[in-house]
Order: sequence, then C-alpha cells, then structure tokens
Amino acid sequence: LALFVSISGLVLGFAFMIGTASSKYFEGLLFILVRRPYGIGDCIHVSDPNSDTSYTGSAFWYVEDITLFSTQVRYFYTNERASLSNGSLANSRIINSSRSYNAGVYHYLKLPLDVPYEK
Repeated sequence: LALFVSISGLVLGFAFMIGTASSKYFEGLLFILVRRPYGIGDCIHVSDPNSDTSYTGSAFWYVEDITLFSTQVRYFYTNERASLSNGSLANSRIINSSRSYNAGVYHYLKLPLDVPYEK
C-alpha cells in the first residue's frame, strides 16, 4: 500500500508539472492540423485578440516553415527570423494578408516642398 501511495503521488506530481506544457502542445497541434490559418509563403500579422489593429497598417511576417511544435517566420522589413510556438499562436489573432483578397494597400509618401511665402 505504501508503494502504491508513493507511486501515485509521483504520477500526480508529474502530471501537474507537465500539465500546462502538454496542454499547449495539444492546443498547437489542433491549431495547425484543424484550423490551418496560414501556409508556407503566406504573409501574416500576429496580434493580441483583445486589442484593435492599427489603421495605419500592421507589421507582417512571412511564414517559412511549419512544424508540429512551432512556426518559423521572417520579418518583412528587416529579414529578421523568429520561431513562434503554435500553442501561443492558437490564442492570438492572425491576419493572413495572402488569403485576404479584398485587402487594400496604402502607401503614404512624404515629400519635402520648399515654397517661399511670398513670390
């Protein structure tokens, strides 16, 4: 009986230690296999689902590789590479500009103009 109690205590403690990690893993696994919000080569923006996106545009990442654990992305402007956990992406807002066919692109140009006040 003492051996059973000690083994069950170890199993219960181990379950509490890896509970969050295994939960994130399965959440990321279902996220990639079921939802499929993006593919390799897509241009995505990742943000907090509780905040509004900027009306001036968003910083975009190119998806380079997708595995069961993580997604490798490259930043659009600086070619910076990052690895994002699929479990954390499952709780984020993902805007996929490659699948947004009616998206508008705005370019703001600022040109200096030197005009004298009086001619």
